[in-house]
Amino acid sequence: MSAAATAPETPIHEYPAVIVGAGGAGLRAAIRTVQPSAASTSAQARPMPFEPPVTSARLPLRFRSISRQSSNMPQITTDDGVKLHYEEAGSGTPVVFVHEFAGDLRSWDPQLSHFSRRYRCIAYNARGYPPSDVPESFERYSQDRARDDVLAVMPTMYDDLWTAGKGMYKSEPVVADDGEVIIYAPHVTEVSRTHGRMIEEVGYHCRDYFLAQWDRFKKYPGGILAHSTHVKGNGTYDAATDVETPRVQVTLATGISKERSALVNLGYKDPKTVDRRDYEGDPKTLVIPRAGEMLYRVKST
Repeated sequence: MSAAATAPETPIHEYPAVIVGAGGAGLRAAIRTVQPSAASTSAQARPMPFEPPVTSARLPLRFRSISRQSSNMPQITTDDGVKLHYEEAGSGTPVVFVHEFAGDLRSWDPQLSHFSRRYRCIAYNARGYPPSDVPESFERYSQDRARDDVLAVMPTMYDDLWTAGKGMYKSEPVVADDGEVIIYAPHVTEVSRTHGRMIEEVGYHCRDYFLAQWDRFKKYPGGILAHSTHVKGNGTYDAATDVETPRVQVTLATGISKERSALVNLGYKDPKTVDRRDYEGDPKTLVIPRAGEMLYRVKST
């Protein structure tokens, strides 16, 4: 039976694997499929790194109290290990402000002051602009790489696996049996900032695992168990042999360590080894931008 996901217009068939990514503009999934899909390419340019002059900026009143010292600025780490410093203000739909050559995040202070009344505004110093890192190799500068840096800032709206996990359960319905979902989010370093301790005690398991051992797990809040089963997905559990068989494998390519991934019963992949462009150019892969925001289902055609 052929199938198609109802969310996008692009025809989708059953997928042996899914890669859910958030090195980019929100959470993103690349779905490995047995059907060909168009490869995407992008031209590269290589701007020279530039250190902006350290001068005082005419800041709007509400931003004059913000320290520009590196130690006081939040930072994220891109998938190739570059630390980017950023500032944000407001709440709601995120808007990222990207400065031009010879500028820095201070260039956008008037805009942040205005638009943060309605939006979550994020401005950052690009690579090569202190206090962000200044890589020595020219190979680490390009228009394509600059785009990836923008995408790496956006997912601060998914700041732990508790929220980023939706990339799995909203994509899983179109994954074939024995497939794999790789949650790609290099910036995510926590399982859950609120419920991390309990999730580490419980782990990620399919529903049958909990039902077969209900006396052991009934003390935990239902929301914790529901989150666990959503991220792990469907599967079976044989109490006699203590063997759990998930329908698909879930692998973390995040800032969560290999040891912690194993502790919560999920696979691990070094995010530095994942290049989204490889999947975009793979004819057996379909990339879903901002995975986790849209539910995918399979329907007969």
